[in-house]
Amino acid sequence: VGKNEAQLLFMHAALLTRGAMVSAVFNKMMRLSCVGMSKTGTGMINNLAANDTEQLLVSAPILVNVVYGPVFIAVAMAMLAQTVGPSFLGGFGVMILVLLITSKAVGKTMQLKAAQLKFSDARVKLTNELLAGVRIVKAYGWEGAFRKEVMQIRNAETWQTRKMSLLMCAVVTVILTAPVLLAIVTFTIYTAVANNTLRASTVFTAVALLNLIRFPMAFLPFGMAQLVGISISMARLQTLLEAEESSHTTANSSEATPICIMDAEFGYPLESPDAKGKGKGKGKGKGKGCFGACLGKMFAGKAKGKGKRDGNSEEVEPEIDLASIVEVKRGSEVVKYRRVLKIERFEPALGGLTIVVGPVGSGKSSLLATLLGEADQVSAGSSFTRSSGRVSYASQIPWIINTTLEDNVRFTSLDPQKADWYDQVVGA
Repeated sequence: VGKNEAQLLFMHAALLTRGAMVSAVFNKMMRLSCVGMSKTGTGMINNLAANDTEQLLVSAPILVNVVYGPVFIAVAMAMLAQTVGPSFLGGFGVMILVLLITSKAVGKTMQLKAAQLKFSDARVKLTNELLAGVRIVKAYGWEGAFRKEVMQIRNAETWQTRKMSLLMCAVVTVILTAPVLLAIVTFTIYTAVANNTLRASTVFTAVALLNLIRFPMAFLPFGMAQLVGISISMARLQTLLEAEESSHTTANSSEATPICIMDAEFGYPLESPDAKGKGKGKGKGKGKGCFGACLGKMFAGKAKGKGKRDGNSEEVEPEIDLASIVEVKRGSEVVKYRRVLKIERFEPALGGLTIVVGPVGSGKSSLLATLLGEADQVSAGSSFTRSSGRVSYASQIPWIINTTLEDNVRFTSLDPQKADWYDQVVGA
């Protein structure tokens, strides 16, 4: 009854904690800066919200064994000592040896789990980028190349999972044979070393106590493994929560100017060398993240090797104008940025309509990224003030019906008034 009540309390606490973790992930995601997003990524955020938060809920029933298991084993060992005397120390030594072996295996599992999660983040990130650019992928026939890249990451991920499974199989084997070894050692010392006579009352009592220890010993390592998984998830969550947030000076929303930018420069952080995917393929792709790296490999046309992610990278980096690079101190570290936009003055009127017009590459999209907080301010002594109100962004996505141009304008409507509307559109 006490164990079931404890499991119920653990599950209730895990549900509340999971809800708080999911809420914290999504709230933090909306406030991440460019530097913070580069250190986390969409793959890590998706895994945190879907898998890492679920880890606590799945582990809750097993964590009860971590609490009452050691107490149960200690009480059973004390009763075994009263039954067989000092001979119980042999079985106690076997139990300590088993726990040491399982603890070592759990530590190795923790390392494999951390490596597996890194590959999982990269796979989810690349998959999301592929889905976002699926039209380009289908139009150029790049399905095979990207499938090979995804499967490469997936194979590395499943290899780490396979090693974890084999290690856990060995741990389960040791745990299942431990009670038998414990009984053999205990009775061997009781009869051969202590020269005692085995009696039915002693044997049945000792065997009953050893059977009571079987289940706590079996579930205790699994509970420790779940604790390892939770500690990894908490560390990943802590990394996200400590990531840098976008910081802009906010003004009162009642003022006449909702946004004011004066003599400011903005840019994107350069990708760190250790954050890039490693591979043997050579290319000149000009993209960010996994998607851009894959494009670089395909555009090269002469990729060498099998593109192992754990090999030495030989990718040809795109040329970057050194004059556009600027170093900005963020807390205790210095981050390199590539300047993409310079604004001398931008002050739209409250309640008005502001239209930004310019040729391709003039910075229209960079301006939108700046207003949304997706580009960081890299100039010192400049001013960027934004209203404390909410921001709404509606991107223009072309949508065409598979029919004639007239039907696209009239939306297949037979209303005669729509015919006049079509004439006006054609005349414009």
